[in-house]
Amino acid sequence: MRELLRHAAIFEPGDPPRTGTMAFLDPEGGERVTIAEPEGLREARVTRVPVNEAIAQLSRARADDSAHPATRFWGTVALLALQLVARGRIRPGVTSGDYAAWRAGPLDAADVAKVKELADAMPAAARAIPLEGVLLLPDAEGLVRAFLDAVADGMPRSPARCGPSACPPSPPPSR
Repeated sequence: MRELLRHAAIFEPGDPPRTGTMAFLDPEGGERVTIAEPEGLREARVTRVPVNEAIAQLSRARADDSAHPATRFWGTVALLALQLVARGRIRPGVTSGDYAAWRAGPLDAADVAKVKELADAMPAAARAIPLEGVLLLPDAEGLVRAFLDAVADGMPRSPARCGPSACPPSPPPSR
């Protein structure tokens, strides 16, 4: 995983959020994809890592000069996500796919300002989503919020959080 930090990391949201992945643009990666960049479309190889497996390395990447700027960016977002979870800023919800999931929130004014600040600083390489022949750079703020939700949804289920007993159940659906 450490070697992947030298490559651009792109967050791919999932439904439910805990299924989101980090796609590292890795010349040695196994999967060929088309990615959108400001200059247009190009072929690339990616290595995908589930967010819950990448979070520790990403949080270290923010201060690693050898990490790709897009990966350092996601490391900074990972730190905010971990801080929100540590502060108990998670709430139950239901996704568009009708999955019960934890979401980051409620966010106070300082949290909202930080999300907007991060979105404004997002490098294009951090949101060049692998796709099938369509030019699309998703909304930066929406992508930051989706990443926060992925961490919020994955952390309560992680083995480190659960210990020897079973993980807590999914949040109840709120309709």
